[in-house]
Amino acid sequence: MKFLNSSQTATKLVHLIELHSNVSFAVAWATSGKDNPVFDALREGREKIRTSVVGTSGYITDPRLLEWCMQKKSPVRCVKTDTPLFHPKIYILWSEDLWDLLIGSANLTGGGLKWNTELMLHMSNDDCSAELFRNAQKEINRYWNQSDEITRAWLNQYRKKHRFHTTNQQKIQAPSLTDVEIPDLLQLSWSEFYSKIQSKGEESEIKNRMNLLRFAKKKFDDYDRFSELPDADRQLLAATVRQDEGASAKSELEIGWFGFQTGYGGYRKAINDNNSNLSNALSFIPLPQSTDVQKSDYLRCVEEYKRAFDGKKYGLSLLTRLLALKRPDVFVPWNNGNHRKLRTALVLKPTLNTRDFERYWGDVIERIRDAPWHHSRRPIARVQGEIWDARVAMLDVLFYDPD
Repeated sequence: MKFLNSSQTATKLVHLIELHSNVSFAVAWATSGKDNPVFDALREGREKIRTSVVGTSGYITDPRLLEWCMQKKSPVRCVKTDTPLFHPKIYILWSEDLWDLLIGSANLTGGGLKWNTELMLHMSNDDCSAELFRNAQKEINRYWNQSDEITRAWLNQYRKKHRFHTTNQQKIQAPSLTDVEIPDLLQLSWSEFYSKIQSKGEESEIKNRMNLLRFAKKKFDDYDRFSELPDADRQLLAATVRQDEGASAKSELEIGWFGFQTGYGGYRKAINDNNSNLSNALSFIPLPQSTDVQKSDYLRCVEEYKRAFDGKKYGLSLLTRLLALKRPDVFVPWNNGNHRKLRTALVLKPTLNTRDFERYWGDVIERIRDAPWHHSRRPIARVQGEIWDARVAMLDVLFYDPD
């Protein structure tokens, strides 16, 4: 029994793959390439591969490796879901009564087997019972039975998303932990994301945001068009009145969450005049129970929104508040209170221009949609389920900074 670092693990695995007749593994991520001699050894001894599983969360696993597994009809499956996050690192190799088991922190990646500080425990038939080996086999087989085959249709979609994430990471540098309180936002599982919401936000802040979202949901459900809402409700949703002004003074809602818009005269006028273009814009965005929001829906919404102001350049803050209230599962408000920390968490460089509507969709919304916490299954628990329904808008809890 011996501890191994990353490079020692790589050397040991290459030797054991050559030595044994069978190899099985389960890892969170796997990559190919010159920095991964273990995968090269697996390719050379591909007839030795038995039931094995690779995770794909965060699009880190190399699609070329998955392509090879599919083409060679290798018994390697993948985990396509992120709830719970698939995160084991275990390798077993055997020939008749001889076996070796490595378990610890090293993924089947260049980082895990070369660059990172990793620790693996190596055990074998020389120092451990056969029961340990059999239990490890059972565990990997259990993972395999719960995982999915690699199909062409799925792999084509995965490759596109992997390319998108890789390209964005190459363009930019990772944020400093001192710049943002929620590192690796796009890698969080749902349980991790929910824990961040609970620990970051005061109970009253979460409650007040959710109250406003419930109010908005009822109004958008009850009225087919934004222009059909009573004037007071329209003003509350748009936050064009101060908390102590008009209908908001009589309301128990704290309407300022997701951004007050009282400083924009043209926007306030459009709301008060019940501008038809503004109402038309929101009509392009379907309700949650009907269908998902497509980029084409959003761009039509933007074009109609711009018409509401006679050529005046009103930016993201105004539109994204209303979009976040109508579809909090898709849109995050982008305003002076949260955009600095949001752009750091999303590693947006150059800085997102507040009138760059198309980049808001591509660099913010589409990237968020690929996060494990976003496309996880809806929790059964009532409170978690409600926050899941509003999960994108609730990013405001994590990144709002009144200073």
